[in-house]
Amino acid sequence: MFKYSRTFYKLLSFDLLSKLGSSIFMFGATLYIYDVTQSVFAYTIVLAISMLVGTLAQPFIGYISDFLNNQKIITISQTVSVLSLILYLIWPSPHFILLAIVITLLNLIDSIIQNSILTSMKRILYEDEVNVIIPLRQSIMTGVNILSPIVGGFMFAFVPFKLFVITVLITECISMILILLINFKHDEKQSQIQPSQSMFKEIKAGFQYVLKHKVIRAMLVIAMTANLLFSSVTAGIPKIFMEDFSLGAHRLGIVEGSLMTGMFIGGLVVSKISKQLKLKNSLVGGQFVVALVLVSFSFPYFISMNVTLMTIVYAIITFILGLTMVVQNTPFQIYLHNQVEEHMKGRMFSVVSMIAMFVIPLGLIAFGMLYTYIPLHYVLFGASGLLILSILLFGHQVPNIYPSNEE
Repeated sequence: MFKYSRTFYKLLSFDLLSKLGSSIFMFGATLYIYDVTQSVFAYTIVLAISMLVGTLAQPFIGYISDFLNNQKIITISQTVSVLSLILYLIWPSPHFILLAIVITLLNLIDSIIQNSILTSMKRILYEDEVNVIIPLRQSIMTGVNILSPIVGGFMFAFVPFKLFVITVLITECISMILILLINFKHDEKQSQIQPSQSMFKEIKAGFQYVLKHKVIRAMLVIAMTANLLFSSVTAGIPKIFMEDFSLGAHRLGIVEGSLMTGMFIGGLVVSKISKQLKLKNSLVGGQFVVALVLVSFSFPYFISMNVTLMTIVYAIITFILGLTMVVQNTPFQIYLHNQVEEHMKGRMFSVVSMIAMFVIPLGLIAFGMLYTYIPLHYVLFGASGLLILSILLFGHQVPNIYPSNEE
C-alpha cells in the first residue's frame, strides 16, 4: 500500500507539523510584538537577536548532534518547546520581553532539531528514501513559507493571541509524539562514540573537514555564491515593482508567489528524478541557468512591455529561478548525506548552515546598498558574471557522478 517505510512518512509528518507550528507562531508573535509596542525597531530587534543566536549556536549544535543520541536531542528540544509555550500561557500578564525570549528559544530549538534530523537521516531511512525525502522536505519548507503568513495572519486577526499560542502548542505536542514513534535504534551506535578531544577542538575539526575536502569545498563555494547572489533577486524584485515601474503590491505578490511555487514544484519533481541527476551537471548547469535568469530580469529595462506582459514575464522568470535552485541544491545535499562520514555529519551540516545564515543577510544588505547607487540592471549583470566566474574557478573540481555513488 505504501511505497516507503513508516519511518519515512512519520519523519515527513513531523517535519510538516513542527515547521508549520513554529513558523505560524513566529509570524503571529512578531505581529503581536509590533501590536503591543507599536515599534518597528522592537519587532526587528527581536528577529535579529533570534537569528543571531541560532547562527552563533550552529557549531555547538553540530557537536552535540555528532556525539549524543539524536532522538533524545529532538525529544528534549520538543519538550523544552512545549514547556516554553505553556510557561508563556500561564505567566501572569506576560510581557513582550518574555515573548521575545520564547521566540529566540524556539528559533534555536528549530535549528537543533533540523541538524539532528539531517545528521541521523541516513541511519534511520533506506538509501533510496534519503534521495527522495531531501527534495520533499524542501517542498514542505517552501509550502510552510507560503502557508504560515496566510494562516498566521488570519488567526492573529480573528482569535485571541493566547488561543493562537494554544493552537501552536497542540501541533508541537503532536510533533513530539511522532518523533517518539520513530525507530532510532541504528542511531544508538553512533551516539556511543565518544569525542577524542575537547569540545572546541572537535568543533574546529568540523571546519577543517569542510576546508580540506576538495569536492565539498568547491560545491560549497558554488552553492553559497548562488545563495549570496540570489539575494540580488530578493532585494531587487520589490525595487522593480514598487519603485522603477510602479506595478503595485498585488503584482509583486504574484511574482513572489511564483518563486515559491517554482521551489515547491521543484521539490516534488526532483523527488521523482533524484537518481538521474548527476552532481556536476546539476550544480554547474543550475549555476548557468541562474546566471541567465539574473540577466533576464533586466529585459523590461531595454524592451518596452505593458504592465500585464511584464508581470507574466517576471512570474515565469521567478518560477524558473525557484525550480532551478532546488534542482541545483538537492544533489549537493544528497552527496553530503552519502559521502560524509557519520561521525562528522552534525558538525559538517552545522558549518554549511552557519555559512548560509551569514551569506543571506549579508547579500541583502550588500545589494540593498548597491541598488541605492547603481541601476538595478547593471548590478544584475555583475551578479550574473560572478556566478559564471565561480563555475570557471571551481566547477572543474566537482565530479560528474550520481550523488549517491561512492567516490
